[in-house]
Amino acid sequence: MNTNSIRRGTGVGLVTAALVALAAIGPVAAVAAPDTSTAITRQAAGNPPLPSYPGLADDGRMVASVSTTPVPCADNGAHKSLTRSQVLTRAQSWLNVGGVPYSQSRCYRNSYGDYRTDCSGFVAMAWGLGKRGSDFWTGNLGDVSTDIPRSSLQPGDALLRHENNPSVDHVALFVRWEDSAHTRPVVIEQTGSKGTIQRTWTQSNASNYRPVRYDRIVEGSKAGGVATGDVTGDGRTDLLARRPDGSLWLYANGGNDSTPYGSGSQVGSGWEQFAWFVAGDVTGDRRADIVTAKPDGTLLLYTNNGNNTSPYDWGIVIGSAWQQFTDVTLGDVTGDGRADLVAAKPDGTLLLYTNGGSNTSPYGTGSLIGTGWESFSSVEAGDVTGDGRADVLGVKPDGTLSLYVNGGSNTSPYSSGILVGVGWESFNRVLLGDTNGDGRDDIIATKPDGTLWQYVNGGSNTSPYSSGSLIGGGWEQFA
Repeated sequence: MNTNSIRRGTGVGLVTAALVALAAIGPVAAVAAPDTSTAITRQAAGNPPLPSYPGLADDGRMVASVSTTPVPCADNGAHKSLTRSQVLTRAQSWLNVGGVPYSQSRCYRNSYGDYRTDCSGFVAMAWGLGKRGSDFWTGNLGDVSTDIPRSSLQPGDALLRHENNPSVDHVALFVRWEDSAHTRPVVIEQTGSKGTIQRTWTQSNASNYRPVRYDRIVEGSKAGGVATGDVTGDGRTDLLARRPDGSLWLYANGGNDSTPYGSGSQVGSGWEQFAWFVAGDVTGDRRADIVTAKPDGTLLLYTNNGNNTSPYDWGIVIGSAWQQFTDVTLGDVTGDGRADLVAAKPDGTLLLYTNGGSNTSPYGTGSLIGTGWESFSSVEAGDVTGDGRADVLGVKPDGTLSLYVNGGSNTSPYSSGILVGVGWESFNRVLLGDTNGDGRDDIIATKPDGTLWQYVNGGSNTSPYSSGSLIGGGWEQFA
């Protein structure tokens, strides 16, 4: 299948000026394709609404903002493998319609499938569970998830309580921690009194729930669904964005420093098959290519053909076993004009795969360049200092932003990081790219509500980013 240049679609109007095997690489162990069989075999009626949701007043009203249908819900196929960003995007879809009204006997259908409108149906939708959307309840969600330590909770995990007691059984999707002590979780949940809501739980309420992780979560690039890169070759960063239906959209930079992105155009289809994708100049022609991975770890390269309306044709396999990394980012670490790969493993080791100059087999064996990177929820490479070598920006779950400046060594480019920001936990994507063409990478970030923000690089190597500006909306549609 030609995964990219199927057709060009019409632009998408967003709020304001919106916006996202030839040789084996690095790890070469053969990896089997994911098992597509379902683990859920039991069916149950589900959980009635809790008599009382702790800390949530019941005003007796739920907004009937969408139409629903009677159970049973439709068959949603096989269980999906999703990134954390995709899980949160799916969850946000119920919030964006004003909150789906709670019912134990109704189903709500949108572009993600047809699911019962109770707490377990909501989490089943967010996780992309297959079979009928009315098959899931707190008693069988454990069949597709694994208990994890509370300290390991990440966005897209869940807090589950099942005691065979309808007055307490409940499940909610974890978004982030509200406090640095990690006692008060922010969750999205389907509640009996107010439908779909996002709120912060108290420590005492959260202690009643066990943290669980969906078995098919894809620990890929945290950016999920949006990538930055100079696709058009004009020296300004464009955005590539993927919709849930697999269509790929290009938002070209129009040259306006305050509102760089307008309407997008479709430049591909079939991209739902990939776990993550990143963009950067792999071939050295000053146009961003795409490096992407499938859930089974197969790594592919889509080179930019120079056509701004249909830049990507067929991909070629350039590696395997990339499912072992929790985050992968693309940037010119060595300063030779070709993008290298920086990849982090769950154990916190950071590896560099330098670009050897071949357009069909650019990356060889990786080298260890750091440890302790498990503390970051997102790692992004880009030229923050303007010296032609990619630095690394890391975001921690507590919202702190740290900059690791490239010291010029190709074998040990990064040493100690410096704190350059706080409060970044409110963003679900933090990306680097030169939006204004000054040679220093700015930050492009999205919030779960779909708003798009720009933080211009002010030129300081110790405090490059200050106030951000809202430059778009509607970005919750990309996953």
